[in-house]
Amino acid sequence: MKNLPIIKGHQVYIGQMPDTPEFYEIYKSWLNSERVRFGIGDADYTAEEVAEMLNTWRDDPDDLTFCVYDSVSNQPIGDVCIRFGFEEYDNDCPETAIMIGRNFGQGNGYEAMRLLLNYAFNKLNYPQINLSVYEDNIPAVRLYEKLGFKKITLRNDKTNGRSEYVMMLTEEDWKKQNWDVKG
Repeated sequence: MKNLPIIKGHQVYIGQMPDTPEFYEIYKSWLNSERVRFGIGDADYTAEEVAEMLNTWRDDPDDLTFCVYDSVSNQPIGDVCIRFGFEEYDNDCPETAIMIGRNFGQGNGYEAMRLLLNYAFNKLNYPQINLSVYEDNIPAVRLYEKLGFKKITLRNDKTNGRSEYVMMLTEEDWKKQNWDVKG
């Protein structure tokens, strides 16, 4: 199991994913919610499938999945990740993803992604980060654009045919836009 750092922001912080049956139930409820399923396009999950998925991520050295915690309550509200090998891109750079399971529309996702991207560019020294997002997931597309990601192409998701943008953010563009963020 990897020991991920705790990275603190104002509203949220990111850190190690809990490894408890109670958390698997919480995570399952997020994944199975209509709002999250619209964004990730997956089917219903069982608690056992969630436990297996989270343990696979924990054991994979190319997957850095952080839990997003509310800074006041210290309760988990979602996750953010940087990982290799999940999607097909025309480069050897990692991809990122976010899933907020509760406390939507309060800037938590934006802050969690800023913490993660700052870590990826300033500590891990990645030159570029990719992502794919469904074209009709307007809140996520807006979030990624606000963070500085640029749309590269529009393609069809191989699993369900939905249109998705491939987006990318370079370290150079991140640092130009986020000159005030400390490394």
